[in-house]
Amino acid sequence: MAMARRQDYFNKYTNFHKNHIKLFAVYMKTANLMQNFNVLKRSL
Repeated sequence: MAMARRQDYFNKYTNFHKNHIKLFAVYMKTANLMQNFNVLKRSL
């Protein structure tokens, strides 16, 4: 019983972690795009 419960908690934690990593990747991409855009604006 306790083992199954721990497994469930672990699965929830891993899913949360995966989503967090996805969000972070999207954020990093957006930040990169914004930086490139600013560089372009400056050079124009």
